[in-house]
Amino acid sequence: MASILLHKRALVIGGTSGIGRAVCEAFAREGVELFITGGHNEERLQHLISRLRQQEGKCQGKIIPLSSVQDTSSLIEWVPEVDILVCAWGPFLRKSLEEYTPSEWQYLVDANLAIPGALVSHYFSAMKRQNWGRIILFGGTDTTQIRGFSTTVPYSAAKTGLGVLARSVARLGAPYHVTCNLFCPGMVDTEHLQGEDRSYALQKTPDGKLILPEEIADIVVYVTAHESINGILMSLDRGIVL
Repeated sequence: MASILLHKRALVIGGTSGIGRAVCEAFAREGVELFITGGHNEERLQHLISRLRQQEGKCQGKIIPLSSVQDTSSLIEWVPEVDILVCAWGPFLRKSLEEYTPSEWQYLVDANLAIPGALVSHYFSAMKRQNWGRIILFGGTDTTQIRGFSTTVPYSAAKTGLGVLARSVARLGAPYHVTCNLFCPGMVDTEHLQGEDRSYALQKTPDGKLILPEEIADIVVYVTAHESINGILMSLDRGIVL
């Protein structure tokens, strides 16, 4: 039976590495047409596109640095409308609260809340018009609810705000068959987790294992294909925050 996602158009922000790349690969297997963005690594982007096309995937990509909400205009100009929006990007810093500068606060809130919010606002209207749409957002570890953090306060505050965005869009979009869901991964086995951070992550997980990006991507595909799953804030962390 043909996938319900066949020929749907998906924009994946942060699709060149880690979770975003795995989501692109999983969507390509379902026949989704992909628009992939990266922040700076053209070589990595082209390598991914080449590999997907060799597997008969329909895709194109573009390097579009996103440091402020104003930068989303270039992205929207490139891809005015999509069926599926995936925001799989969000930089973070780790330091004590009093060390964060105003510019760091602005950057982290823009990147992790305002930019996804602006993109959702734009693409939501087109999804409503076509009476179908899917929005997938990614929070941080244990940001499905309000709690305190020691060293990632701006990042975690912004990521927690995505829960309000996801639930709001889910409620507003349901009559138009538009869903929005938020996933909050724990320690994921990507190229970004190296050295001491990797050792720390392995110690923190109850079973001593990291989450594979492909595991998360499979869940994203499943949720995207099922309209009944709408407005969830899901931790994917192997029990790390239980």
